[in-house]
Amino acid sequence: MNLPEFGVRRPVMTMMIFMAILIIGIVALTQLPIDLMPKIEMPTMSVITLYPGASAEDVEKLVTEVIESRVATVSHIKEVLSTSEENVSSVIMRFEWGTDLNEVADEVRQNLEFAKQYLPDDAEKPRLIKFNLSMMPVVILGVTADESYPRLYYLIDDELCDPLKRLPGVASTVIMGGEEREIQVNLDHHRLEAYHLSVNQITSILAAENLTLSTGSIKIGRTEYSLRVPGEFNNPDQVRNVVVGNVNGVPVYLRDVAEVKDSFKDVDRRVRIDRKPGLLVMVQKQSGENTVKIANEIRKALPEISKKLPPDVKVSIAIDTSDFIKRSISNLATTIGWALLFVVLVVFLFLREIRGSFIVAVTIPFSLIIAFIFLYVGDYTINIVSLSAIAIAIGMVVDNAIVIYENIYRHRTEMFEHRREASVFGASEVGMAVAASTVTTVAIFFPIILVPGITGTMFKELAFVVMIVLAASLFSALTLTPMLSSQIMRVPVSSGKKIGFLQKFHDYTEKWFRGLENTYKNILQWALGHRKITVGIGLGVFIISLLMLQLVGTEFMPTMDQGEFMGTIELPVGTRVEATDEVMERIEEIIEKEVPEKELMFARCGISQTGMETMMGSRADTNIIMVGGKLVPKKQRKRSEREIEYLLTKKVSAIPGIRTVDFSPQDMVQQLQGSSEKPVSVEVFGDDLEKTDEVALKIKNLMSKISGITDITISREKGKPELWVKVDREKASALGLNVAQIAGTLRTKFYGSTATKFREGGKEYDVFVRLREEDRKSLADIYNTFVTSPAGKQIPISSIATIVETRGPLVLERKNQERVVYVGGALYKRSLGSVVKDIKRGLSRLKIPEGVDVKIAGSAQDQAESFRYLLTALILGIVLIYMVMAAQFESLLDPFIIMFSVPFAITGVIWALLITGKTLNIISFIGMIMLVGIVVNNAIVLVDYTNILRARGISLREAILTSGRRRLRPILMTALTTIFALLPLALSRGEGSEMWSTLAISVIGGLLVSTIVTLIFVPTIYSILEERIKKNNQRAKER
Repeated sequence: MNLPEFGVRRPVMTMMIFMAILIIGIVALTQLPIDLMPKIEMPTMSVITLYPGASAEDVEKLVTEVIESRVATVSHIKEVLSTSEENVSSVIMRFEWGTDLNEVADEVRQNLEFAKQYLPDDAEKPRLIKFNLSMMPVVILGVTADESYPRLYYLIDDELCDPLKRLPGVASTVIMGGEEREIQVNLDHHRLEAYHLSVNQITSILAAENLTLSTGSIKIGRTEYSLRVPGEFNNPDQVRNVVVGNVNGVPVYLRDVAEVKDSFKDVDRRVRIDRKPGLLVMVQKQSGENTVKIANEIRKALPEISKKLPPDVKVSIAIDTSDFIKRSISNLATTIGWALLFVVLVVFLFLREIRGSFIVAVTIPFSLIIAFIFLYVGDYTINIVSLSAIAIAIGMVVDNAIVIYENIYRHRTEMFEHRREASVFGASEVGMAVAASTVTTVAIFFPIILVPGITGTMFKELAFVVMIVLAASLFSALTLTPMLSSQIMRVPVSSGKKIGFLQKFHDYTEKWFRGLENTYKNILQWALGHRKITVGIGLGVFIISLLMLQLVGTEFMPTMDQGEFMGTIELPVGTRVEATDEVMERIEEIIEKEVPEKELMFARCGISQTGMETMMGSRADTNIIMVGGKLVPKKQRKRSEREIEYLLTKKVSAIPGIRTVDFSPQDMVQQLQGSSEKPVSVEVFGDDLEKTDEVALKIKNLMSKISGITDITISREKGKPELWVKVDREKASALGLNVAQIAGTLRTKFYGSTATKFREGGKEYDVFVRLREEDRKSLADIYNTFVTSPAGKQIPISSIATIVETRGPLVLERKNQERVVYVGGALYKRSLGSVVKDIKRGLSRLKIPEGVDVKIAGSAQDQAESFRYLLTALILGIVLIYMVMAAQFESLLDPFIIMFSVPFAITGVIWALLITGKTLNIISFIGMIMLVGIVVNNAIVLVDYTNILRARGISLREAILTSGRRRLRPILMTALTTIFALLPLALSRGEGSEMWSTLAISVIGGLLVSTIVTLIFVPTIYSILEERIKKNNQRAKER
């Protein structure tokens, strides 16, 4: 008993099976979480090490190189990137895709433990961080205050951050901005000299006096007592009264040589929200948790949390990543709804009767609902990739039901079989062809699953969903469609009664379809009579289209308009934060005036508190401004996010004193991998700073002359003005001093060091020791400062060192343990591929000095790698499809004929992208691969039916003409249902549409052209090859 026979004979059981699938699917759908993208585990880890007060070169030499040398030996590592800047070292390890990060993480930790003993004492413990989508903030909160501002940092930490961290799924919160409490010990240089005290003595004594120590236990009688010496400071006054020395029997207190203040850390940063002083709170989710769910929980919790805050403290949502996700998913769901409607209308237009349309359309929900069961069981999410897969599949799931129903209908109307017989025989007759077409479509998705890298990771879910849905549609078509046809199919019967609207519509359209069939038959007859001309025209169109491919722009991945703007503005290196803040105010005025579409704006400048900026691929310093904000939804504004950013670039660049302006959208893949590379990026390798800086500047000038590149920056610029204290080692050694002692003393006096911690109310505050401000203002202060020798002598710096003014690099970047400079830019109204061609042309004319290498990287490198993998997948898919068809037809020739529809599908993709102005990217490339499996289906049905007719004794020419006329309607129906299902995707302009529109356009264009080719070109090739085989067989017999 085959499937159609089972469905017809057991209608109740068949219906119960499908109802059970429907119920389980609905339950699974309600339980599925929502997210923007599939769960992606990036094979990347980062080591962040803070080294306060150190220059970029010191960080590179003393921290970065040490860590790099250790982690470079870890298994499965692909490349090591690093960034060394003032105070912060960031080493990024990229592993091969598929590497188990949990396994290699243990190896990395062991290597870091070994490296720690070689790091400077003042360097903090290296932090190992795994990269994944959960690192991106789910929500960024903006907090402003008036009179509560001085204590805002701790107020928010206690009253806002702690409750948020207790929410399910919230991993951590990071505060940016605000004032942090600090016990400042400002030393008087002259008094230290007078009392013969060194800074090392001060810091050591403070650490020794602030100590609580368990000293054992003692038994007295029947009781055992623990002995403890409580020596920690209880209040700042105790710090002032610490004895730090003794002169002639008189104790010297800390207050005698320093001013002790309970104050705040030096404010070397500014944060404003909507032009009011405040701070930002970044909320991160736990790995694997759902973004939308957590964002909703945060929104629910904020009103209650806000009630506990002072009235002047206002908390607002600066950025909520779930907004874009929800709008994108909603937009895609609406698009799917329209696609479903269009498919049903197309089916009704061809069948022209309600029952038949219902029989075909009912396979859609039963096929699609299985996708949700699969997503739930596989622990996937509803995201734009999985929903795009469902949208793509809508037009394809009815193809099988259309072919089977049309053949059942033909058996009823032309062969006059009973309803049950027609349902069984009609479905069985084309069942093998339908199964073959489904298997070929499924087969094309296997290579997508095998594609490595970010492309395969992102679209593996799409491939699985479409394969599951197509398999479900085949099962539905072979069981549910025959069952329903046997129960409710009705054939129109003419009678003398007055006919209704549907009958009139049927009769009118039937004449139109008959005319279309006759026209097609005439065209096919002409093509069979002029086969050389037909083949010549087809080959000519294909060759011209391939030549036109070079006119199609290329890019790695479309940039989505997420309703946010973000920009980084740099002033001359060394600019004080006060001056930077004045410029930031002017930028805020420009945004207020020029961007009426904004809902909220925030601005920040100054030193990083946490190293988070470096970890996310951006920078922070006293001369760097970062501004951003949230825009109204896409449908409520006329300008795109990129147009607004381009306008801001021009307006902000006009402010005097600004060195660089960068409002370019950061590449999502690069950001996830911890890289700051832009879409257009050129890497300049070399250890010689002067040579590489010179080459980088030449490349920047070259790129500035190329249209379509904006926001061009060089990652390494000359750094802050530096004063190098060059120690005379011989003089220092003669006095019992070494470089470490001298550098350590200078560091404590001029930068400062944390001597100990002051604990109060369950929190710790730094006791920070350094010279008072008036003793660290001039060059003379450095010369006059003294270092205490082991013999107790006070040696002025002027007697053992000279001071030279110079400039050092602000940021030093390395790739695979070699220094590198990135020259990068953003794109505006031009494709990545065309821009890269111009850059390559310019680089070929550039003279590169010895010891310097230049390489194009960034998105162009990702694009080249992904295109190479996808091209391999395309070729593998074509081979797989041919093998499946050869096995199905038990012939090597028939699949070869059918494969002629594939090149013309690519032709259609090229013309579709050219006409719409879209680019060839990994999304449209995926569409091209899918087309290979889709376009052969119509040719399979056509060739298979032609073979059936020939087996019945009909001549070759007549079989081709009859098959073409009889298969025209189902071929047009299957093509048009897929096309109209994708049409809403192609025309959509809502959030997230940039991601899937190129895919829909590719498939529509390829399917349109390939359908025409299938109907004309494939029968012509079939006749040529079959006649040649027939002649060859005759000659063989004659011999």
